[in-house]
Amino acid sequence: MLLSRVASALPHSVSIASVVLSLSVLSTAYCSAEEIRLRSGGTLQGEIIFRNEEIVVLKDATGARFQYPMSEVDSIYIVAEQPRQEEESNQHSKKVSLVLSAGAGASFLPRSGCGATFGMDLAIGTANLFDRRIFVGGAFGYRGMFFDNRYLSSACNFLPLQVRFEAPFIIHKHAPQLGIGLGYAIPVGKNIKGGLLAEAQIAWRYQYSDRSALIISLYAEAINARLTATEYISNLPYSVDGPHTFCNTGAKITIAL
Repeated sequence: MLLSRVASALPHSVSIASVVLSLSVLSTAYCSAEEIRLRSGGTLQGEIIFRNEEIVVLKDATGARFQYPMSEVDSIYIVAEQPRQEEESNQHSKKVSLVLSAGAGASFLPRSGCGATFGMDLAIGTANLFDRRIFVGGAFGYRGMFFDNRYLSSACNFLPLQVRFEAPFIIHKHAPQLGIGLGYAIPVGKNIKGGLLAEAQIAWRYQYSDRSALIISLYAEAINARLTATEYISNLPYSVDGPHTFCNTGAKITIAL
């Protein structure tokens, strides 16, 4: 009925097919979204699929669903319409992520016993590979192992270069996550040579906006190195040069931007 009225009001040279084509082009060229602003300061954009006096549920562009109590919601807005092409280009611009992490724990070295370890990493790579929040990229950082005994009395420092892979098990605001890293540890200091590095971690991911996440993880790491240490035989010191493996384990906190 509406289409026939529109067609009758147009010149005879304009066909109904032209009207249908024009309306379909307009509907695909433009889109709108809803934005939730939280009292904590975070914002999310997507489609509100459920809402009542107690909760609101929003689905973002990746298909993930976020549920919030209305007590945590400050306001809800309808985002102004924009060309779909511009929206898609914005989504592509979000596919690069910067990841900052810091961790500490215990380090074990055969014949030297236990010590402490501290590390930091800066990684850059894909933020949403296959639309599954999968991160693949490169990382550069620092590792320090600290021992205080007769076998190894100085700190062992490395600058690791890694290729990293991280992926959540499910697409949700709260999700467990698995991560692995492989690379080479560049030595810093004398009497030490670098070697291969391998790391694995199990984490809990909190996606507090469509671009950012907070990740808390437990990790295990092995660093192969060749170093000169002091070994005592009959209370006499001897320098020993050979391969060693640092085994590190601890906790990390990570921010993905």
